[in-house]
Amino acid sequence: MRTIVILVALGVLVLAGCEEDRTQKLIEAASARVSAEAPPPVAPAKPAGMPEIVIDDLGAYIGGQRANPVDGPGRTKLKSIVKDLPIGGKSVELAAKPKAKLATVAAVLEELGRAGAPQIWVKTEGRTDLPRRIPLVPQSRIDKPSPCTLVASVLDDLSTATWPFAGGGGQHMRKGFAGPDLTQTGDAVTKHLRGCKSGTAFFSAGKDTIWELAFNLAATIVQADEDKKIDKLVLLGEQPVAGRPVELRE
Repeated sequence: MRTIVILVALGVLVLAGCEEDRTQKLIEAASARVSAEAPPPVAPAKPAGMPEIVIDDLGAYIGGQRANPVDGPGRTKLKSIVKDLPIGGKSVELAAKPKAKLATVAAVLEELGRAGAPQIWVKTEGRTDLPRRIPLVPQSRIDKPSPCTLVASVLDDLSTATWPFAGGGGQHMRKGFAGPDLTQTGDAVTKHLRGCKSGTAFFSAGKDTIWELAFNLAATIVQADEDKKIDKLVLLGEQPVAGRPVELRE
């Protein structure tokens, strides 16, 4: 009798094991069907709006991505980031820190222009007596201007110079106590603009100059433009020689 009970128990265990195996196989088959029928994963959607663009002493920070365009790989990465921005032929806003490198700002402006931005509004915190937000036009979107077009530059010794695009005459202003003498520079800009009908103006600075000094020069041009005729203010990526004709880089 005891033997019969043991055999029956073993039979129950075998049947239970078979049933468990069959259930597991059914689950695996159903899972495989679901995986085969499921659509492929969808990549995260790109943000519809323009991300924040900030330029500091470490490079450019755009929508959570960092690129330092001063070196070769960094410039390639900047191009890749900018080409995916939803510019759509509209103006772009960015903030440039006072201690940012001039070369970095120039590179970002150039790439934004090549990506379709007709104008870039640049904000830089600095002097309270000058505009802190100015509109710049990428150099890549400028045709050859008239010969009298204003060119202004902060030189390596922090003096400033103004002269016409075609070269020739001009003015040189010695540096002030704390940097470029923007009062005299502003007077020179006003005088130059009175004698030229061009709506374009160029500004530049030495390659090792911090952005704040170049921005202040640009803001001085905006402020000194009495008739508000300058509608294309352009940062030159390469500083020209003061008084010499300017050659725009292709």
